[in-house]
Amino acid sequence: EDPMSHWTLGKALHEAGDAEGAEHHLREALRLDPRYSAAYLALGRVLVDRAKLADAREVFRRGIAVADEKGDLQPKAYMEKHLRQLGS
Repeated sequence: EDPMSHWTLGKALHEAGDAEGAEHHLREALRLDPRYSAAYLALGRVLVDRAKLADAREVFRRGIAVADEKGDLQPKAYMEKHLRQLGS
């Protein structure tokens, strides 16, 4: 029930090539803490890798709003960059 643990596991699984497992744990991190901006960034990257581009765009948009509200400038900038690269 710890969002950071799910985020860490999701990132490790993504790096190991298990995008499906990574997506599951990153979504769980966001279920537990919907204001976890780093989890939005990581999940968006996983969704891009899984060719779920519409989902990735939505995750990045939500993540940008959360990061902006919290003042998390670095995750916000990365998500804005990814969103531009997706053509949105």
